[in-house]
This record gives sequence, C-alpha cells and structure tokens, in this order.
Amino acid sequence: MYRKMIWLLLVFSAFSATAQTDTVLVITNGQLIDGTGAEPIENGTVVIENERIIAVGASDEIAIPEEATLIDADGGTILPGIINAHTHRARDLRIRYTNFTQRGVTTICDMASPINALEDLAQTTLPDGTLGGRAGRSGPFITVEGGYPGPVFSNDLNYTLEEAGSPADAVATLRDAGATYIKVGIEPAFDNLPLLTDEQLQAIVSAAHENDMLVQAHVQNADYLEMALDADIDVLHHVPVPATAIASLAANRDVMLSDAFTEQLERAIAMGVILVPTLDVFVPADDVDVNQLQRWYGELAVIVTSEYIALGGQVALGNDFGNPGVQSGIPIREMQLLQDAGLMPMDVLVASTSHSAQVCDMAEDVGTLEVGKFADIIIVNGNPLDDLSVMNDLAFIIANGSEVPINRRGSR
Repeated sequence: MYRKMIWLLLVFSAFSATAQTDTVLVITNGQLIDGTGAEPIENGTVVIENERIIAVGASDEIAIPEEATLIDADGGTILPGIINAHTHRARDLRIRYTNFTQRGVTTICDMASPINALEDLAQTTLPDGTLGGRAGRSGPFITVEGGYPGPVFSNDLNYTLEEAGSPADAVATLRDAGATYIKVGIEPAFDNLPLLTDEQLQAIVSAAHENDMLVQAHVQNADYLEMALDADIDVLHHVPVPATAIASLAANRDVMLSDAFTEQLERAIAMGVILVPTLDVFVPADDVDVNQLQRWYGELAVIVTSEYIALGGQVALGNDFGNPGVQSGIPIREMQLLQDAGLMPMDVLVASTSHSAQVCDMAEDVGTLEVGKFADIIIVNGNPLDDLSVMNDLAFIIANGSEVPINRRGSR
C-alpha cells in the first residue's frame, strides 16, 4: 500500500508539473497490452507528456488532468509500436516513414547496409519535426575478403578485416561511423565463400562487447552454430537448419532433430541468445512457384523455430524486409508463422515489441508501455489475442508522443 501511495504521488506530481501545458495526451477506453507479457488490462490508460510515457495502468487507478487531450481507443487494443528486428533497404527516412511508421512499425533494425548509409539510418526526424522512424543499424558485415554477403548481393555490404586491419579496428570504425551493433555472417553460401576463422570471429565479438555492442550473427546452416556459440554471439538471425534434417525430409518426410543439435539449441538458450527466424522470407506461400529445396528449408525453419520455442528460447520478430515479396508495415505473415511455430498470440506480441527492442539494443527506450519510455503506441480495432490479423486494422498511431497519419495502402 505504501509503495502504491508513493507511485500515485509521483503521478500527481507529474500532472501538476504539466498542468499548464497542452502537451499531455491520454489514451483510454481500450484493452492495454504493455509488451512485457503481463496480463492485459481490460480498461487501460496511458498518459503521455511530450514524447515520453508518464503513467500507464488501469483506468480506475490513474487520474486524468482536465487539460489533457483525450484519445478514445473505443474498445480497441492499446499496444507498443511494433518493432521489425530484421530489415534492409530502408536507409531513406521517408521510406521508413511511409512503409513503417505510418503503418504501425515505429522502430526497425537494419541488418546490413553500406557504411555510408549509417548517417542516413541515424536520422529520425523529418524536416517538419515528425518522427520518421527509429533504426538500429549494423552497417556492413565484418568479414574476410570475398566473404558473404558481398559476392551474393553487393561488396559495399562487406567491411573486411583486410581493409580494417584487425577485428578491434573493424569494430571501432563501424562504431565511430554510427553503427549501434555489429553484424557477422557465418555463411559459405552456395559457392563455398571464405569464412571468418574461429579466432577472428571471437576477436570481433570480444571487441564488440568491450564497446557495449551486441553481435548479430547470420547463420542458416547448423554446421556453423557451434562456431557462433563458441564466439559468444548475442542474436541469431535466420534459422540454423541441419543438413541431415533436409536429407531426411527429402528421403522419407521423417524429420528427427539429433540430440547433439538439440543440445546446441539448449546451449544457445542458456546463453540468452535471441532467435530472429525471418520465416516470411523462407516459407513460401502455397501459390508461389519455388524449387523443392526452398520449400524443404522453409518447412524445417519452422520446425527448428518450434523446437527453440519449446525449449524455452526467446524469439524476436523480423521478416527480412527488402527481399522481394516480404511485407512492409506490420509483418502479419511473420506473426502468423511464429504462431504456427508454437508461440501463443501474447508471445507473438512480446516477440514483436520487447524482444525486438532487445535485438535493436533499444530496450531502455522502446518496446514496452512503461513509465519513462518513448510514447510509440498503436491502437488496433479488435483483440489480437483472439486473432492476430486485427493487427492490420490500425485505428491510431503515436510516435514520439505525436499522432502519425495512417498509411492504409497494401501490405506488400
């Protein structure tokens, strides 16, 4: 009771300090899902001063100042702005604004871009002062000469150790250029591209951690999972699929994940590694014409993600936007594929908010509806706990404490 009284006094103090301004917004009359995984509040209220949340909770516990501007959720659901934890080709702030912010995704994590794009990705505010969208950013992969992704996509997506001089120098250069985390690729692709050595990878991770930067690792082949774990990486992007499982699926449709592979997944979970499966880019729709190998990989990607979830692993939402056919806006298909893999709707929403904020290394500021965090908030009509597709039915968007007009164009 004493703590509750102190909390209420702090709230009322915040109200009294802002009572003479017209910058207080109050969202009320809606189910509130705060992104932490806590039980939804049936009738919730969020109070915003300028760009930050100053109170959040049950409506009957929060006093609403007379000077506040009220936003009626009209029985809809109040949620944190969605975060897409794996995107590309969104360096232009206006692209982020129209494709993401105006469609409910208030933060993205860019996972490979030329070094000269880092300055653009760091921009958040449009000329009129509107929040265009927040972006975590890796810059190019740190790799070796001729390594992935350069030969497959573009050489300006590589920053090689030969060019940098050392792993520590590579990390420092990207940090100083504006990278907020580091990306590595443990990926031979189809051409047996050269890979970082164990020692090089470990030195990159060590240098990144010394600079308080997370290391994001592209790993699609389970043969390289142990290498990534030995180096102490923080986030796995895509799904490490065992080649033996593909062979088994091709031979007799009988998929058995080996005990050794399951132990590797358990090790990753014990290390706190977050998995960003990007299933939308790998699981083709039934009416899409792709080769059988890709269908098998997509099927196994869901199976491995299911195992990670069943073992207690954390999953974040990212759909590899920038690839053909992958959704901009709120990635409903990725959400539904995560549900197919075993997440409950509430867990999907947590993956899409607080877990993705952790991947972006922005969890102190975004990802949940909590006092002190940026007011990046969406209201959807309906209850996503009953049907995730209602996430496409946006009623209201607030970014950085200001209303954002909704862009209702198609989602692909």
